[in-house]
Amino acid sequence: MYKRQPSETSIVFTVPVIANVDEFGRYSSADAATDQRLEFELVQEAGEWRISAAPDGIVLSEPAFGEAFSSYRLYYFSSGYRDLVADSRWFASRGEVSTKIVRSLLEEPSFWLNQGATVSAFPEGSQLALTPIPITDGVAQVDLTTSVLGADEVTRARMLLQLSASLAQVQGISSARLSVNQVELVIPPLAEDGPSLASGRDGRIAVLLDRRFGYVQAGRIEQLEGLSSQVANLVPRSLFYSATFDQVAATRFDGLWLVREGESAALIDERPDLIRPIIDTCGYIWSSTSLYAPEMTTVISQNGQTSPISMDLGDEAELVSFELARDNTRLLLLVQTATGVRVLLTAVERDEDCRPEVLGDFVELGPLTGSAVDAAWVDDSSVAVVVEDPLAGAGEVVVFDTNGRSTSLG
Repeated sequence: MYKRQPSETSIVFTVPVIANVDEFGRYSSADAATDQRLEFELVQEAGEWRISAAPDGIVLSEPAFGEAFSSYRLYYFSSGYRDLVADSRWFASRGEVSTKIVRSLLEEPSFWLNQGATVSAFPEGSQLALTPIPITDGVAQVDLTTSVLGADEVTRARMLLQLSASLAQVQGISSARLSVNQVELVIPPLAEDGPSLASGRDGRIAVLLDRRFGYVQAGRIEQLEGLSSQVANLVPRSLFYSATFDQVAATRFDGLWLVREGESAALIDERPDLIRPIIDTCGYIWSSTSLYAPEMTTVISQNGQTSPISMDLGDEAELVSFELARDNTRLLLLVQTATGVRVLLTAVERDEDCRPEVLGDFVELGPLTGSAVDAAWVDDSSVAVVVEDPLAGAGEVVVFDTNGRSTSLG
């Protein structure tokens, strides 16, 4: 930080800025360290100089920001209201955090999620009518304006789910209720198979070891009997097991194979140099080459229909890995370039049948040096990336939150 005094009645401070947080908690990293000019107007009163005008906002050092602000997740829906999608925000820890969360939830999601991949159940123009939000026995009573009265029961249940999931992170809140003019709305719950924060994934690790494929249990392989021998016979380079569909997508030198119990393994993508595939929770199989091409990525339905997905990474880029988040909407990409490693997020827009159609804009979590090894989702708001220094032969694990803040685990 440095200052100069252009006149007797003003002082200008110039500070390096690495990120900004807007009024709704949206955190945006600067592409590079940039300087921001802050001008303060002065006035002399009783022989003393005082500040008469100051720019809006607060300037904090990075350590001070981490102490004064906390990260929270706002929850919107994926298109078709299939899943809850987390949108990370930062709010000052002091004050009415619950009020900040609800006010922000009534606004649009972050730009990269707001391109057709997500929706909100709240009608446009919905506002918080009563603040601070009363909390009684762990229940937040959220009073909204009359615009929500025109919503049907299913839409109201979706609103309540968004509120409950978002507010549950606040200490002292376990659930939420919705009211208008302080009259509580009676809202039946959504069906049991509706959206939830459960991943639907088996937390156990499936591996192929000594020609046995299955879950690791107490140091032993619990074989998946209907799949184990077929997977082992393929001698795959990489594989993805879907417990939902009880099938394996496996890559090897001659392409991508699909293994189903009771059926012969089928070659479904004959392209060489394929990276580890994905089977999403709608049953679509994601297959991609590592080197950039206009149609490098395709999705394959359970009946074998293929559709290309445009993914413009640049001519010199190599896709090392990709992985979908729990919500089936946010896609993590690990990319190697001539100048280093890129860690990217994008949102998947799907049609009414859940088929992936297009990807939104890329958000870069941060460039890294070295060679890209792998990347994976840790939870709803963070990812882990493994890179290697090829000269030193040493690896490093870096954890990013979905806003781009990072921590090295060594």
